[in-house]
Amino acid sequence: MKSNFLGALLLAFLSLPTHGQPTGSQAIEALHITSDKACTTIDVQFSLPMIYLGHLPRSHGNKVHIQLKPVPLEGIEQDYWIEKKSIIIPHQKVQRLSAAEYESEDQHSTYLIMHFLYNLDFTVSQGSDFRHITLLLKEKGTSHCTPRPLDKGDDAS
Repeated sequence: MKSNFLGALLLAFLSLPTHGQPTGSQAIEALHITSDKACTTIDVQFSLPMIYLGHLPRSHGNKVHIQLKPVPLEGIEQDYWIEKKSIIIPHQKVQRLSAAEYESEDQHSTYLIMHFLYNLDFTVSQGSDFRHITLLLKEKGTSHCTPRPLDKGDDAS
């Protein structure tokens, strides 16, 4: 009973708000998610510029560790990026993503860990600018899948 209450309290505190409101993270401003039968596109919007360095595993699994490098900006304190934050994704909003974790101990070890509900094929790339990372999740065996443009009605952030 106690763990159910704590779980519900944690979910209420960490659940993603809708329509681009803050996620509770200093670093992650919003998650924009579009999904259909074969694909899910996730656009992670950061509050400050981040350079995508790489990710592991390369293309298949139930989670992906994405290495990032914060871009220093004049007037922003160096420790602004340092935080550890989990964002739980309610199952009714998207079928393939269960959680996103942002972990940063310093400017040199910054990671975004995306947890999926099951094993998927995926790609990760720098988004339209240095404030975005784009993930494309595909069902196994899906040969062609392209990200759809993000519409305001598709936001799950």
